Amino acid sequence: MKIAEIGLCHDGDFNKALELIQAAKEKGYTAVKFQKRSAGHWFNNSTPRPDSPFGKTEGEHRHKLEFTPGMHEILQKQAHSAGMVYGCSVWDPISAYEIYSILEGDDFIKIGRPKNCDVGILQTVSNLSKQKHLPVIISCRTKIEAQFVKDIYFKKTLFFKPDLKILFCPGNYPDRQKDLPEELHAWADGTSFHHDDPSFGAYPNAEIVERHVALKSTLHRDKAWGLILDE
Repeated sequence: MKIAEIGLCHDGDFNKALELIQAAKEKGYTAVKFQKRSAGHWFNNSTPRPDSPFGKTEGEHRHKLEFTPGMHEILQKQAHSAGMVYGCSVWDPISAYEIYSILEGDDFIKIGRPKNCDVGILQTVSNLSKQKHLPVIISCRTKIEAQFVKDIYFKKTLFFKPDLKILFCPGNYPDRQKDLPEELHAWADGTSFHHDDPSFGAYPNAEIVERHVALKSTLHRDKAWGLILDE
């Protein structure tokens, strides 16, 4: 699977999100992924955000970039009509419930690093997976993290069985060649990279390759370490 990680590079513009799906399709991607935040703490944060074109505080910034569950459902249908899989990273339990309600078939949910993510998200996904079984992807930075996920989350709580996939994601914005571990294929199902070189970090045995993407018109800073789709 070749995932176009659109993330927040739609700038909160729904039409741009639709454009990104089409651009990803034209570039040969087989899946698109967005992000979802719903818990109040994301939008009530009053920390100044002077570098953001989307708001003066962290809360305003987050609110501007957020799509409703209904908008995600429209994006999902657009992806499906293009023959693509739809995925979404969830950042709180509320988002997990909202996104799970619209995903189907080969669509997937993604959770960030086990070291950083809220345990409540993991428990929520575990409970939801008993009702609707969907593929789940977790990003890890090391082999130890990946083993932790497989040994603890997978074996003890039966999370995601049997569709748990591990992606190696250095997360250095941008990533660096020296960050790529040897024998990556021995513990990761694929990779997720923040880099504007399409050949960066590729390895032949990857089942999943996720690349951050944007458009030339994208304002979000993630554009700096993503592949530009409309060039």
